Amino acid sequence: MLRRDDPEERPVGVKAILVTVHLFVSLGGILVGFLVVCVAMIKFGRPVIGAIGLGLLGLIPLWVIALFWFEWKHGLLYEHPSVREEPPQSLQNKF
Repeated sequence: MLRRDDPEERPVGVKAILVTVHLFVSLGGILVGFLVVCVAMIKFGRPVIGAIGLGLLGLIPLWVIALFWFEWKHGLLYEHPSVREEPPQSLQNKF
């Protein structure tokens, strides 16, 4: 979706909404898959492992929320360093 866009620019409009929806659908799929595996562990004889997995499952959304809060609090959602900076002249001559 963002393959042809400049990596230095944030997506805006419909692309921003699609990227956000894609992120949360992917996260939801991972959580549901992990839930199914934990229930299968409980069902097929590993109840302790399954119960620990279900307990830890609740921490994943908290981690995502904490990550977004940290990025918002420190301004990382809007400003990011350039990944395409030119290397120093001394390194350019070596290659």
